[in-house]
Amino acid sequence: PFQPRSSSGNHSATPSGAGLSASRPPFSLEEDSAPQGRRRGIIIHKLLELMSPPDPRPNPKIEDFLAYGINQDQLATWQPEAVGVLRAKELRFLFDPAHYLTAYNEIPIAYTTNDNQLIYGIIDRVVLLENAVWIIDYKTQTGIGESALPEFIRYYEPQLNYYAEGARKLWPGRSIHTALLLTSNARLLPVPTF
Repeated sequence: PFQPRSSSGNHSATPSGAGLSASRPPFSLEEDSAPQGRRRGIIIHKLLELMSPPDPRPNPKIEDFLAYGINQDQLATWQPEAVGVLRAKELRFLFDPAHYLTAYNEIPIAYTTNDNQLIYGIIDRVVLLENAVWIIDYKTQTGIGESALPEFIRYYEPQLNYYAEGARKLWPGRSIHTALLLTSNARLLPVPTF
């Protein structure tokens, strides 16, 4: 999530929808807002964070996750989804250290825009290649149909554009790529940036 703020510190958008379209999207956000959906999303994010490089725990044990409030049933239920993402051949360039220079999980980003708006966010995964940077935002929603994907991507474009703008400040001279990663089917959805 990210929070654009004005220089006075006032929110210019709400944290849950900051920069996102105010109109109702043609896909359900109810799954993410329901307690079980939120919990599922938090746990899958944490599993991906803990199991992926730079500091992976490839064969996690329940003890590795207890400190994060993840119990054995939750681990058994949602670990296969995280493992599916990490093992997907088409995603190797994001999760296999042989394919990139370095990677970061849950990286905070904060900067001020040219119009004096403070931007703060936590990026799920940043992958640095020799001449490029990939910014990945995990999405744990399920059941998003093909026809809803273009609007789903547009809905998150403002957020990823804020992230891309910050990445350009951190890594000038590298091309910036942003994408949503649907964890339910290990599908990468590139998001255009401007």
